[in-house]
Amino acid sequence: MKRELTISFILILLFSVPVYASDFPGPLMSHKMVFMGDEIFMFGGMNETGSSSWTDYIQDDFYKFDSEWTKLENGPGPRFDHNMEATDDSIYVFGGVTPNGRTNDLWKYTDNWIEVNTDLLPPKRSSGGFVYDDLNNRLILFGGYGENDIKLDDTWAFYLDNSSWVELKPETHPSKRYGLSLVSDTNLDVAILFGGNDVDTGGKKNDLWIFDMTTDIWEELQISNPAPRYWHLAAHNSVDHEMVIFGGDVSTSGIMDDTWKFDYMVKTWVEITSSGPEPRDAGAMVFDGENWVLYGGYNDGGILNDMWSLQDDVWQMLGQESSDQETPLHAFSPTVGLAVLVLLRQFRKNR
Repeated sequence: MKRELTISFILILLFSVPVYASDFPGPLMSHKMVFMGDEIFMFGGMNETGSSSWTDYIQDDFYKFDSEWTKLENGPGPRFDHNMEATDDSIYVFGGVTPNGRTNDLWKYTDNWIEVNTDLLPPKRSSGGFVYDDLNNRLILFGGYGENDIKLDDTWAFYLDNSSWVELKPETHPSKRYGLSLVSDTNLDVAILFGGNDVDTGGKKNDLWIFDMTTDIWEELQISNPAPRYWHLAAHNSVDHEMVIFGGDVSTSGIMDDTWKFDYMVKTWVEITSSGPEPRDAGAMVFDGENWVLYGGYNDGGILNDMWSLQDDVWQMLGQESSDQETPLHAFSPTVGLAVLVLLRQFRKNR
């Protein structure tokens, strides 16, 4: 008993040592995160609002997180609301809003950033959906906010083997929208789309669509869904076939802090009631193999700079930048904070 308590106490001390991350990214909104290998990568976004020179605040910063934040080389040019996805060994960025407006350039990162030049390109856009289809080794792009306030409902595939874009043109597809979430289940070869916004076709949406990678067919699931919203955060666990969404700008309630989990196998939603991050939209979230990890976003209080982890339906704050750069990350990885809680519970039980 004493030996077990001693080991638990040592582990608690070890993993409770604050980790001060000198490269902590700071306040960000409309940025993107992906998980590749054993690391989280984050690129772009905005860090200020309310200025006449808003273009000065578009970010080109590129970070990775593996127990702490590290700033890497700059990205492929400042942008926000871009599309970003990871394959097994590379990160791709398409489009977004730059200081010169919306774009449709495509960039690849393996060890450094390289622009991928192709003869055919999808129209310029931001705030669309972008996922990896490992069955066909391609990236799937849907919708977004185009030039001249045009909302898009097109579906494109970028084939990695020959670096070419093809418009798929399915007969049935989701309506025009931006600020949607699109995640992929790589084990079931499907992509899952939820929500979005288009003032021309009814505003905020809460429809749920499945894109079958084997047939290139969209199908709407006629089930009861969470309230309509856009610019919500979303990520997917392909092992358990679950998607989690958080917050967003919700139909009648403004910016929210609700958390929902969708189980693809049984086609049902469950609300997660754990207290957690404050309300936000335009943040970023990924699944890192064990947890859903959330960073930043925006609400009426401004741009946010906090980092959270959701594991076993419990939210835990991992860190937050302070003005003096001394607010610690209380964990070496997104899972350690919860491990500490487990050890504490075990200590109290044995006591």
